[in-house]
This record gives sequence, C-alpha cells and structure tokens, in this order.
Amino acid sequence: MANKWYEKEAFDKIEKDILNKLEEVGQLVSAKAKTNAPVITGALRDSIDYEIIKVAETVRVGTNIPYGPIVELGLGRLKYPRFFLKRALEESKGRIIKIFNRKVK
Repeated sequence: MANKWYEKEAFDKIEKDILNKLEEVGQLVSAKAKTNAPVITGALRDSIDYEIIKVAETVRVGTNIPYGPIVELGLGRLKYPRFFLKRALEESKGRIIKIFNRKVK
C-alpha cells in the first residue's frame, strides 16, 4: 500500500515540474514573438500570449488578432510572410531543450 502513495507523490511532482517548465517555455517564446512581431499600431505585438493545455501537456503561443495568421504566413503575392512566431520558436530551441533537460526538483 505504501508504494501507491509514493507513486502518486512522484507523479504529482513530475506533473507539477512539467507544468512549470511549460510555463517557462510559454513566457520565453511569447516574449521572443513579441520582439519579432512587426509593429504598426502595436496591437499584434500586444496580443501575443500563451496558454498551457494541461490535458495535452502542451503550451500554445499565438495571437487572437484576426490578421495575425496573415502576418505570420503571408497572403500570396500581396503580403509576404513575417514568421514572427516560427522564428521565436526557432530562436528559443536551445533554451527549451535546456529547460526540459533539467532534473525534476
């Protein structure tokens, strides 16, 4: 019976550690994306945020501005892609790896 208690405690500790690391990654990548975002009015930059999807143990970084995907991916010959989100992830890869390689506290 005692083993089950230790298992639950260990799993809870690991889950908490993963969520803390996802939080750190979300802050890192969203800050880089804000730096990379083109600024005319600042609305796009200011809208960049992250959310942690606990069930999937995932962090999502993006914007809720309707024209955000057009700025990120472009629109044919009319609007060239800026890849501010993609670049933020690429620029953060080394730090993300270091974050997840840290031992569970």
